[in-house]
Amino acid sequence: MKRMISLFIVVVMLLGACATSASAIFSDLRFNVDKDIRRTEIFNMRIIELENQVNKLLELPETQKIDIHISQISTIHDFSGNQYTLVECVPSGYMIYHDESGVFVESSAIAMSPYGDVQGEKIYGGPNEYYIKSREAGKIIYEYTKTDDVVSVAEADAYSKASDRLNSMLMENKNIEILNYINNNQPLNIAAPMSTEVGGIVCVKNYRFLVNLLRPGYTTVNGSGICGYIAATMLLAYEQYSSSAGTFDTDDYWWDSSVGGYVIDSNFTMELYNLGVSLGYGTSTTSVAIHYTVKKYLENRNIAASHTSLYSPIATNMTIASKIKDDRPVIWFGVVSKNSADDRTNLSHAVLAYGYEYSFLGGYAFVAHFGWDDSSVVTYSGLLGSLYTFTLD
Repeated sequence: MKRMISLFIVVVMLLGACATSASAIFSDLRFNVDKDIRRTEIFNMRIIELENQVNKLLELPETQKIDIHISQISTIHDFSGNQYTLVECVPSGYMIYHDESGVFVESSAIAMSPYGDVQGEKIYGGPNEYYIKSREAGKIIYEYTKTDDVVSVAEADAYSKASDRLNSMLMENKNIEILNYINNNQPLNIAAPMSTEVGGIVCVKNYRFLVNLLRPGYTTVNGSGICGYIAATMLLAYEQYSSSAGTFDTDDYWWDSSVGGYVIDSNFTMELYNLGVSLGYGTSTTSVAIHYTVKKYLENRNIAASHTSLYSPIATNMTIASKIKDDRPVIWFGVVSKNSADDRTNLSHAVLAYGYEYSFLGGYAFVAHFGWDDSSVVTYSGLLGSLYTFTLD
């Protein structure tokens, strides 16, 4: 009888333990589901911010206002394995979100996802650094999604170090409000955006030209990108649009009603590139290469200018914000490897920053033209490698 009672007690205890375990598992599952729901809510709120941003910058009528929706959410990693979330939208738009810090590293309502329809493991290297991990001749390679540029495993070590530096920077600038809401279900304390000229965004005077620059002279050289020269092309075109100083031939850019925006002849970009080659530079550029290429270009046109070319840590995001306030768009070079002032080879993708913003979800970030077609309004934050701009004397 005692054995039967003991057996009964053991069975009851096992059932109780199973029930407790099942309850704990269900609780954890429900908690994770709730976190995913709250995170998606944050993504949808960010979409509203991006829509408002573009609609104000483009001054679109009610019938043409940007209206995007999430189509796919996926997990991606950087070269060191740090996790990001890629949010792709329709009919356009995307966001890249750093999960641990709660920071949107880059986002746009009008640019298409930089990963498009390409298949394979997506690798993120920071703003304007999008790769697919694959194999070629039995070796692992990283293919850039926008051009034919390839990063080998040996070269990937520099990208891995840059990934860790970006991850550290993001962790030092956590969005605590977002993290507390997603992880702990704490109420959001939504702050109003700072008062500026363009609804939360401080922009250069003639920002509309860059916003409407839908074909920025994009081209490649033997499949390799020349983003520094594309950014310089846009900077020179902006100066011509603003001051008619002769920095750009007026027939090298025009309004094209078929695309609904400005177009730059890519032959001009190639002219700058060829000038850079004659000075000893190649497709991969830093601010130094663009500094001396533009300097020579303006000298050839008898145009006097003062040039600013700075490397981090002397170059800071505050420097860029100050230049933007002074009506100077700035070429922002992201960092892949440690640059030095005489470096002519390191790869640093370049964008043209023309505004900066503060928003509750996006925090402080820059607004830039990324140099691709239809990528004129992209908000981003990242590791600054170097910067360049000029001012006419």
